[in-house]
Amino acid sequence: MSLWSTLLGTYGTIEAASGEVVENEDSSLNTKKMLSPLFHIPLKTRLHVIIDSRGDLIGMEMDSKDVSVMIPCTEQSMGRSGKDPVPHPLCDQIAYLDSKFDTKKHMQYVELLDSWKGQDPKLNAIYTYVTTHSVIDDAAEKGLLQSNENEADGDEGKHEVIVQVDPKIGVRFSVHTLTDEPDEVWMDWNLQKRWIDHLIQGKTPCGSDSLGEPFFQSASNFPKNIVGAAGNAKLISSNDKSNFTYRGRFQSAQEAIRIDSNTSQKVHAALKWLIGNNGRTVDKQTVVVWAVEDNPTRVVQPSANTYDILHQYDVLDKSDQPNHVEEAKTAVDTNYAKQFHRIVRGFAAGRKLSEHSKTVVVAIFDAATTGRLSVTYYVELAQDEYLESVASWHEEASWPLTYFEKKEQQGANEKIKTTVIPYIGAPSFLDITNCAYGPGEHTGAGYTSFRKNTEKQLIEAMFSNGVLPRPLAVSAFYHVLRPESYASLAAWRHDFEVACSIWKKTLNQHKPEKEQIPMALDTKRKDRDYLYGRLLAFADELESEILYKRGIDRPTSAVKLLTNFAARPYSTWNNICSQLAPYLQSVKSAQRFAYENSIDEVTDMFEDRQFEDNSALSPLFLLGYSSQRRALRNRFTKNNDSAVNSNEQGE
Repeated sequence: MSLWSTLLGTYGTIEAASGEVVENEDSSLNTKKMLSPLFHIPLKTRLHVIIDSRGDLIGMEMDSKDVSVMIPCTEQSMGRSGKDPVPHPLCDQIAYLDSKFDTKKHMQYVELLDSWKGQDPKLNAIYTYVTTHSVIDDAAEKGLLQSNENEADGDEGKHEVIVQVDPKIGVRFSVHTLTDEPDEVWMDWNLQKRWIDHLIQGKTPCGSDSLGEPFFQSASNFPKNIVGAAGNAKLISSNDKSNFTYRGRFQSAQEAIRIDSNTSQKVHAALKWLIGNNGRTVDKQTVVVWAVEDNPTRVVQPSANTYDILHQYDVLDKSDQPNHVEEAKTAVDTNYAKQFHRIVRGFAAGRKLSEHSKTVVVAIFDAATTGRLSVTYYVELAQDEYLESVASWHEEASWPLTYFEKKEQQGANEKIKTTVIPYIGAPSFLDITNCAYGPGEHTGAGYTSFRKNTEKQLIEAMFSNGVLPRPLAVSAFYHVLRPESYASLAAWRHDFEVACSIWKKTLNQHKPEKEQIPMALDTKRKDRDYLYGRLLAFADELESEILYKRGIDRPTSAVKLLTNFAARPYSTWNNICSQLAPYLQSVKSAQRFAYENSIDEVTDMFEDRQFEDNSALSPLFLLGYSSQRRALRNRFTKNNDSAVNSNEQGE
């Protein structure tokens, strides 16, 4: 299927939610997450005009910030631009509602409202008000607007009045009636239906359009504001009527694509709804993932880290496989892949995740220019194929990572408490981006552009070729070699973990399973770089343990000399050993013997004078360091637990 076909199918799935109210926490309307009824769009308003059923003014309110409401529109007004933009048929900007701004615009608005008001009491009340009142004068009288009117001579000696009020102030109406319908016209479902019926009444289909839908009238103007960050960008534009007309291929837009106006509305409404509910927007690029045949919004998000994905399962249904979820969150190295596969592959079979039906779409939209929205990536995947891609990514990039959970504490101070949660899995796309970009402020145009491009590359890697972009991996490697450039040791260790995840996937992606680097410590691996990483971990952990017992918070010599160690491991290792000597003398003989013996065992594993090789280390040493340090940490924790248990038994 094409993008248009999948969007049309998605609209059929979600059509029942058309016009359904979605509210923000402050009870205001969240139009971005609403499924727009056909021929309806959001409008940002500030001025609220309240009238009675006779069209007499009751009151006015000026909001301190924009209030977005869903309003009727025509095909021309929903994409209006240029020198002569047309009005909306009900609520609109003040320039259309008051003849003091532009008599022509006001007359167009009044005529459009008159064409569909019929005997509806609310529409007739609004019609009476806008034809007998000045919105500007009423607002100025109530102190809501400052209207400065200046006289000037116009063309051909005509006398003009120039009004100094922002013409783009949005105006919405409420009409007090004795009916059960809401006074707010933007909340009145009957008015929405009346407008749609008005547009399609009396029309008969003439065959089918390009998507197989009944063809009533060709769509000639296509919606904008699909992606909020690129408000004027359109997915389709047929404005090519001069010079090199339609690139010399067609005589009219209809020859290029024949889409019914209603079909266009459905497709664009579905896309805007998906972006509002499922989209991840960076700059002017939006990544959207959705299931076509069933509940489109509840899908495993590819950009999330493993912890968040497992948490999603927990939240969706705690009664189904809760033990598996908890086991996977705290899985040991050897059974992690099996646990994660068991959960993610249960996504299709389990009742709690039945929304992953037949097809999942991954699409990326980008507005490279002001008026055009392009599809830069599009793939349709079978349910199992999509889940296999996600599961494989999280297994191949799995590494011991840290999740920082922030919660606001209730109380007088209301401070934010950060909980550090260790887990095994893959980092999020954002963590990978930040690691590759390096420490410092993750803001500004340069960072935004980098993040946008990286996210697209990672999506392509996950679903198209499985290969991480090597420049990202190389950049991450060189950044974590400079711990001193980070704001804190914790920030460096976080990025170091992410870099290990990146390089585990990178180094393993072309190797047979027997030769792949495991997540757990591989005590039999004899790669020079891996062994040097293990040696560095012994030095780092010994000094770190002693500093902790002394209450000293500073980086170890191993961390301080990391940059030199990666460039010249042999000579730097001798330097680290000399600085480590006083710490070895300060510990008990049994512990000193254990460390010295472990270091000797690793040193003896070097082959063919590789230990004396002083050439720069590859990223493999990161994995050796991380795995060995984690093994030492686990042993230290177990020893402490055993000591505590012994003391408790003795008491």
